[in-house]
Amino acid sequence: MGKRTFTGQTVRLNKLIADIFVKAYKEAVETSGYKPKVVYSYVPRHVSRDPTKSLSVHSFGMAFDFDSTLNPMCKTCTNGIIRKYPKFIDIMNKYGFLWGGDFTYYNKAEKRRK
Repeated sequence: MGKRTFTGQTVRLNKLIADIFVKAYKEAVETSGYKPKVVYSYVPRHVSRDPTKSLSVHSFGMAFDFDSTLNPMCKTCTNGIIRKYPKFIDIMNKYGFLWGGDFTYYNKAEKRRK
């Protein structure tokens, strides 16, 4: 696990993806105009915080939440602030990062990882 500081923020993330994440994030912020106030990544936990489920990709510093209290992970939610900045999402997707707002069920990322 490593830390990277960029655009005034420090994030704990997996060192294998740190450089590409920083590049994608900087481009997304500069292009879209959306700069999340809070970026979470490394959180050792199980999916849905349920110990009977697999470890979340957050446990490996390979998943990120941007302003999580303002951006619910839900395909049908319309109240997330990030939805006002589709270019931010498009750029992160371009670099291979999935967006939880596109998930049709909660643990899609964990299933794709296997």
